[in-house]
Order: sequence, then structure tokens, then C-alpha cells
Amino acid sequence: MTSPLQTVTPSSSDSDASVLSVGKVVGGEGWKQSAGRGRAGSGLTASKERAGRPLEVLAPELREQYEDTGAVLGKGTYGVIRLLKDKRSGTHVAARFIPLRLWSRQNEKEIILMAQLQHPCMVRFQKAVLTSADLVVITEAYGMGNTLMRFVDKKMLTESQARYLFQQLVAATELCHEVGASGRDLNMETVILGKANPPGLKMLPLGNTRTALMRGSEQAVLPSSIYAAPEILQTRGPGAEGAVEQHDRAELANGKQADVWSLGVILAALVFHTYPFADKGPEKNVQRMFERITAGEYQIPANVQVDDSLRDLLDRIFQIDPNKRITLQQIKEHEWVKVNMPPKLRRRYQPVLAEGVQSFTDVLMVLKSARAASNNS
Repeated sequence: MTSPLQTVTPSSSDSDASVLSVGKVVGGEGWKQSAGRGRAGSGLTASKERAGRPLEVLAPELREQYEDTGAVLGKGTYGVIRLLKDKRSGTHVAARFIPLRLWSRQNEKEIILMAQLQHPCMVRFQKAVLTSADLVVITEAYGMGNTLMRFVDKKMLTESQARYLFQQLVAATELCHEVGASGRDLNMETVILGKANPPGLKMLPLGNTRTALMRGSEQAVLPSSIYAAPEILQTRGPGAEGAVEQHDRAELANGKQADVWSLGVILAALVFHTYPFADKGPEKNVQRMFERITAGEYQIPANVQVDDSLRDLLDRIFQIDPNKRITLQQIKEHEWVKVNMPPKLRRRYQPVLAEGVQSFTDVLMVLKSARAASNNS
């Protein structure tokens, strides 16, 4: 298996900051400009994680480089994500501990994809480490308290600001599709904000993994129904009972086009400050909401002004037939999306393997060893 990654040390022009610290026109009016060139991901810290007890002793394969902080980022059937501190650099990392007794081909597939998603708008994979009990996946650290829902809840975005956030989502999703990671669980709670101004986004690692680690619940693995495309919902229904079937349907359907729909829901929510298919009646009828989704009947609030170009984009996204729906490449070329798009987001991003990140070949070797160890456990 080959990887598109180049093994190079990025120059300053290839850093996160160079992509996200942009000129005054980028992102439209209203953003404060960053005073420095710190990493755009500097906001991904452990300020809001649940407290936990430090591991008594980190495995030998980890303790030379890391120490446990005691913070727990998430828990699930397949393990735990803990916040560790890199003793060499002083930075924090997120460590996902997957017990070898629970190892699966799905875990392996996800890690292979994560290793290829080296993008400024993705939480970056760093390495996979095999211990006697676990396969440990190390990524950038991230906090869960500062997601895109913040902007919707506070109704604080202009259309041009929403556009800048959407441009980043499109760029990250483009790379996901190139490496085969389509049909993701794209929603407002799996996209977190950095501290840069204008704010840089970070997608959490593969939202459709079969662990519940990202949100600390047992259901985080499946497409969130209110963001799901009609072709995914047309199964046993939107509830938890039909969730597994929804996921299977997502794999059978055109996952790329399903992602386009989810991106449209996020965009509409950022601009409208409310969910575009919500039932406006006093009873907030859930069944009516899902009828609106399957009919493609989104609603623009009366108090929100939407220009013709954005309306055209949403109309083309919310096509119930995925074959008639606008593609991701067409979104990137749409006149509304192209306004003030930073050059780094306009061009196809060339993934690079940053210094200190495990090579793709080494990742495959670790996964092969984990597979053998799990068979013997």
C-alpha cells in the first residue's frame, strides 16, 4: 500500500500558521487579526477535559517520551483517550488507547486513513505505538468545549465569516475524499476551533469510527441524523435503533455526496443560526423535521438576509438525488465560496510528513504487529 505523503520537513510557508494566518480581506470583515504567527492549533488544549487519575505507570514504549496528565478526553467501548505531555517538546498530545483484545480491521482501516490526513484543518496524526496491552494512537491534543456550535448558539457570525469557516471545511473534506475517507460523521460537534484570528478549524479524527471516544458516548460512531443526507435516512428511520443500518447505508451510498449534504447543513446552520430543516412549530415535531430532510425542504429564517449566490449554492447542495447534487469540486469553484478564499485553501493541498511524524511505512509495520499480537491475546 502506498501513501501520498512526502517525507519532508515543512518550511514556514507550509505551516498551519501560513494557511490560517491570512491577510485582512480573508474571511471577510469583523475578524480580529492575529498579532503573531503562532500555530493555528494552539487552542487545542486540555482546558475542558474531564479529570481522571493518571496511569500508575505508562508502558515502557511511552514513558521515555510522555507523561500522563490525568486528563481524560473521552471514553468508549474500545478504550480511552488520555491527555499526555511530550517531555521533549513540552506540548500536549491526545493518546487513544485501543486494547489489543478489542482490535479489529475497522481500527486498522481508520488508522491508515488518519495517517494520510496530514492537513492544517485536521487534528494531525503523529504516531502509532504498540505496547504489551494496547495499540496507542498519538495525535495533536484537542479540547471539546470550543466547537462550531459556539457560533450557532451565540448567533455571532456574518455571512462572510461563515464563508471563511466553510472554505476550511471544504479544503479538509477534499483531502478526506482523496484518501478514501468519505461518508464521515460531519457535524458541528466534530469540528473544533483554534485560537488564531481569523479562527482556524480542526476536524476531529474520522468521525465515523466505531468508537465513542470523541464525545464520550457509545453512539458517536454513526452519522448524526440531522446532518445525514436523505439517501442515508431512507432506512429504518433516524432513531438510535436504526443507527447501525444508517451507517451501512452510508457505506453503500455515495459517501462523497453524502458529505456534501452534511457540509451544506453546517453552512446553513452557521448562516441561519439555526438548523435548516427544523420544525418551527411549538411542538418541534421530529418526524416533520425528517420529512423535510427527505424532501430537501430547507427553510431560511425570515430575519436572515441571504444573497442570491448563497441561495443558489444551498439549492444545489440540498438536492435529494445525490446524482443531481453539486459535487465537492463544484462547491470549491462556486462563486459564493471563491470570494476572498485564501490561496492556500484555493489550491489542492499537498500533504507533507512533518518532522517527528511517523512514516507511513512504519505505521503499517506497527499495525501488522498489532494484528499479530491481537491474534495471540
